[in-house]
Amino acid sequence: MAVRKHLIDPSPTDVWAVLEGEHPYGRWVVGASDSRADEGNWPEKGSSLAHSLRLGPKEFASRTVVRRIDRPQTLELEADGGPLGTARIAFDIRPWGDKTLGAHETAR
Repeated sequence: MAVRKHLIDPSPTDVWAVLEGEHPYGRWVVGASDSRADEGNWPEKGSSLAHSLRLGPKEFASRTVVRRIDRPQTLELEADGGPLGTARIAFDIRPWGDKTLGAHETAR
């Protein structure tokens, strides 16, 4: 499992606004594009987004499901990349003064 921590300028509220948007998903998930609502109300538990996953010249249909959410701190996702396998993605968002300390881990 890889865990990365970042101190970023936006507040936790601003970070959550991005994570809760279904269309910006491709901006914060490497390789993902064309995200759109699939099932439920993103990012409620069990809801999902459909998107394309690009790897070089190849493109695969992909789907990401919310497995756990505890606003405004935790968001855990499961991304299914079809033949590429699945990945578990967890975000931990914490206030750090007027900034945000964010940690995310990815497991395959």
